[in-house]
Amino acid sequence: MSTIDDALGGLPDGDKKLEKTVSENTPDSLVIRAREIMGPVLVDYFRGNLGGQRADNIIISNQFIPVIEKMGLDIFTIIPNQSIDGDRVLISDLNVLDDNDTKDMLKIVLGEYSLETDIVNLVHGGGIGKLVDNLVEFRAFKRELLDNYDNNFLRATLNPYIIVMGMKPENRAFATLSVKNAEEKGTLEFIDVNDTLSITLNKSFIAETLSKMSPLTINYLEVAKGFGIKSILYIMNDFDKAAREYIDVWGVR
Repeated sequence: MSTIDDALGGLPDGDKKLEKTVSENTPDSLVIRAREIMGPVLVDYFRGNLGGQRADNIIISNQFIPVIEKMGLDIFTIIPNQSIDGDRVLISDLNVLDDNDTKDMLKIVLGEYSLETDIVNLVHGGGIGKLVDNLVEFRAFKRELLDNYDNNFLRATLNPYIIVMGMKPENRAFATLSVKNAEEKGTLEFIDVNDTLSITLNKSFIAETLSKMSPLTINYLEVAKGFGIKSILYIMNDFDKAAREYIDVWGVR
C-alpha cells in the first residue's frame, strides 16, 4: 500500500536547509494565476459544493464572494480538526493580516468610500477584530466563513486544493499551480470521501487516499521550469506536512 510518504518521496520534515520561502522570488504572473485557480475552488468550498462535502449550497452572502475570489488564497487557512464528539471537521481561520489587506477587505465589502470615513480607523493591528465588533457585515463574515460549527462539519472533505490552504501562505501559489498541473495531466484523483468521513478511518486509509490526491515531483518540476523557479523541495515538503495533518488529526490506528 502506498502512502503519502511514497507519493512525495519521504521528504525530510523541518530540514533547515530546505527552509526557503518563495515569497520574494515568486513571479507575479504565477501568483495571479494561482489566485484565479484557487478563488472559484474556495467559493465552492465555503458553499459546500466540492466533491465529498456533506452538504451543498451552504448560504454565504454575495458580498463576501469577491473577498474569497480575490484574496482567499492569501488570507484564509483551512486545517482539519475533530470535535469532542469525534466529528471530522475543517476549521477556517484568517491569517494575520497587514493593514493593507484589511483595507482591501473593507473596500470590497463596503465600497471604496468607506476608506474615506472614520470607519478606516477600525483597521489596525493585523486582524478584523474591531471590524467584527463594530460592523454588522463583518460579524456576518465571521459567522458565515470562520466561526460556525455546523458549517465546519458540512464542509469537511479531502481535496488537494484545500490541502494547499493548510500550507504556509508564501508557498501556496506554486503549490496551487502544481496541483492544477497534476489535475490536467491526470496524475491525481479527486476521491469522494463523503460516505467514509462519518465512520472510523484508520491512518493507512487516509494516507492511501491522500497519496492519490498529491502532485508528483514531475508536476512541481513542470511548474518550476515554466516560471524559472529553482527552489521547490521546501514547497513539496510543506504540502506533505499539510497532508499529514489530515492523517494525524482524522485517522485512528
